[in-house]
Amino acid sequence: PPIDMVYAESMKKVFNYLPGVMMIQRLLVFLIAEIELKAVPMTTSAAKFRQKRRARAEQYMRSTAPAKYHDLLIPGFEIGCKRRIYDSGYLKSLHSNNLTLTNERALKIVENGIETDRGFIKADVIVLANGFSTNTFLEGVTVTGREGTLNQHWNSFGGAEAYNCSAMSGFPNFFMLLGPNATTGHTSAIMAIENNVNFALRILKPVLGSPDGVVELKREAEKRYVDCIQDDLSKTVWSSGCQSWYTQSSSQNNREWNAMVYPYSQGYLWYRSLFPVWRDWKITGHTYNPVFTLWFKILLAFAGGSAVYTWLYLLRRSL
Repeated sequence: PPIDMVYAESMKKVFNYLPGVMMIQRLLVFLIAEIELKAVPMTTSAAKFRQKRRARAEQYMRSTAPAKYHDLLIPGFEIGCKRRIYDSGYLKSLHSNNLTLTNERALKIVENGIETDRGFIKADVIVLANGFSTNTFLEGVTVTGREGTLNQHWNSFGGAEAYNCSAMSGFPNFFMLLGPNATTGHTSAIMAIENNVNFALRILKPVLGSPDGVVELKREAEKRYVDCIQDDLSKTVWSSGCQSWYTQSSSQNNREWNAMVYPYSQGYLWYRSLFPVWRDWKITGHTYNPVFTLWFKILLAFAGGSAVYTWLYLLRRSL
């Protein structure tokens, strides 16, 4: 079912004049969207959750679309295995008299229409809109690192990949936004982009004041991350048997490779972006030690909290 909602003018005024309300509203939307992550694992509890979501979606499709198209529209695979699409009027449009839905396979375009595997469809105008590229990144752009191009680097792993969805070893000071495995099947890609930006800025911050500063991911850290995320993706609904644009065959073996989806919570990506694993990086020419600075801030916060607690305790004793 569609999820579009219209905000009343009164609510818009609340957003405009009451500080913090819009931020709270965005947090609530994020938390509600994160609930859908429960459908991702191939577990018994997740299967029950998907069954409820499927029943709801199927009931909506049967009540909205013409009965003659139900067999074409209602899939047999697990809900979530392919990209979920929220209806914006498409199902109702199928009731139109000048529209016919078909899954006939086009064989040849001829003078007056299209020959299909089941006959002939007359056509005056043909709009070709049946494909797009997936599992590819930076299409048409050649990025060259220390030991070759980005595509060569990805082929050595078996497919497109990126540490924390944005960095690759051998490509110093290079970060991607909405790179491999950054998109999600349950929430907004905007949040993933924001996390990618925060991660890049946090890693680059130690060298921003240096003319020759370099941050570079260690190869072993990248491999460890990629092996983990691909193993976890193989245990999700995206690998449950349907043919989708999320996955492709690995260039190294017959293993299924998913370079599109992030299998964890966006809250976890936010955490990994906020607190980088500094031992996974080689940093040269830095103007300060990021690990020391982080611990200094933690100790400072702890000292401040302890001082406030001590003050409140002594104040209470004196009353």
